[in-house]
Formats: sequence, C-alpha cells, structure tokens
Amino acid sequence: HQEIVDARKNARNKAAKSAAKSKGKSSSGSTYVTHKVGKGDSLSKIAKKYGVSVESLLKLNKLKKNSTLRKGQVLKIKKR
Repeated sequence: HQEIVDARKNARNKAAKSAAKSKGKSSSGSTYVTHKVGKGDSLSKIAKKYGVSVESLLKLNKLKKNSTLRKGQVLKIKKR
C-alpha cells in the first residue's frame, strides 16, 4: 500500500514541476521573462531595458496607460 501512495506522490510532483516549467509561456504560445518592479521603475524604463515597446508591456500585462506600477509587482515581458 505504501508503494502505491509513494508512486502517486511522485506522479503529482512531476506534474507540478511540468506545470511550473510551462509558466513562461503566454496563451499565444510565445515565451516571456518576468521583471519585478523596483523603486523608481517605470514602464518606459522597463521597456527600454528589455528592448520592447511600452504598448507590448501594457498588452501582455493587461494594464492601462494610466496604471500605477507597484514595487514588487511582477510584469511579463515578451522574449525577443
């Protein structure tokens, strides 16, 4: 009985690890990296750092132009 329980736990752990790996993909299938907002960050600074447009940041993160960034907020950034 214990072997069956252990096998089930291992299967769940593998499934959870697999799900975590796919976390870097958006619904459109493109991959992205994340950026944790720090003090003094702005959308334009972050966009410049990663070589993307502010508009792409807004769209991927479902933000509006007047959105306020918060320290610790995690933004998705499309990989180039």
